Amino acid sequence: MANKRLLAIIIIFIFVISLITAVPITFLFVVLSSYSKIHENRVLKYSASNSSPIVELNINSEIGNVEINYTYPPINYYVKVEVSIEMFGKNIAGKSCSDYFDISWKNDSSPVNFNMKVKSDVDQIGLLSLIKDATVTISLRADIIFDINTNVIYGNVEINAPFGVSINEVKINNTYGDILYDFNHCTIEGNITGINNEGDINFKTYNVEYSQDCSFFLDTETGNITVDIYQYNQMGANVSGIIKNAGVINLIYEDNSANIGALFLLYNTSQFWTFWDKWEGFPEDPGILKGGNGYFFQSFDFPTKNNYNLSFYKKHWLGRYYVNLISVPFS
Repeated sequence: MANKRLLAIIIIFIFVISLITAVPITFLFVVLSSYSKIHENRVLKYSASNSSPIVELNINSEIGNVEINYTYPPINYYVKVEVSIEMFGKNIAGKSCSDYFDISWKNDSSPVNFNMKVKSDVDQIGLLSLIKDATVTISLRADIIFDINTNVIYGNVEINAPFGVSINEVKINNTYGDILYDFNHCTIEGNITGINNEGDINFKTYNVEYSQDCSFFLDTETGNITVDIYQYNQMGANVSGIIKNAGVINLIYEDNSANIGALFLLYNTSQFWTFWDKWEGFPEDPGILKGGNGYFFQSFDFPTKNNYNLSFYKKHWLGRYYVNLISVPFS
């Protein structure tokens, strides 16, 4: 009798343990079964039968990082767009990127247009939580001159122009994300524009040549801006510009030619919010702007054959300036 009672207790115990473990396992299985993964890649190309002097390229992406690079021939395209999207989350099993994005590619002639938009019936904020990676990589043929116009809502934009490349107009408009310009031993033939709502702008030029006078316009509402200019080679033309933000402005400049001059105007400064690092080839004390609302740095050789003339504006006296300047040789 005691053995039967013990056996009954053991059976009940096993049943209870099984029930305790089965319930969460079943629950997890049901929950996880609604989760899935999407990973898609697309490659789009543009090849022109009759080359035009300048190809206009428009990139519009509501979600995703955009990276623009140049590739030297031999290649069989003018423009190659590689789209990579990876998503993971709930209720996406059996779905594809086409359920969330409208991707279009107009490539019959210039202008060439790429668009990646969120479908109207998709919650954009909810979609952001599902996306693990969304990247649009643009490869441009290096011996072709492009006008580049990029609009991105959520994502970073990076453009790299290497040795020997000629670029014309570049316009980048971001809402939430950073912008990086990296121009290295290339030729700039047009104006450069970068407008940002929330994000940083990093603008770097290294021994760039200018085929004509051009201008820079950089503006970010809440991010920081770094302007890094290294100019040892002859410029070929004059450069003006306006740089505006409400965060930190970091100005780094270096030239070593008496044929290159520099004038930098820093508006809306104050003693507390302005930090000078060092400068060489400029007066020991920066000049004071008319009205007393800022300072200016003018190299001893300004004006000369070719010059940088850039104006920096802090918004509402916010943020800080950091300055590191070298202009040699000087008289």
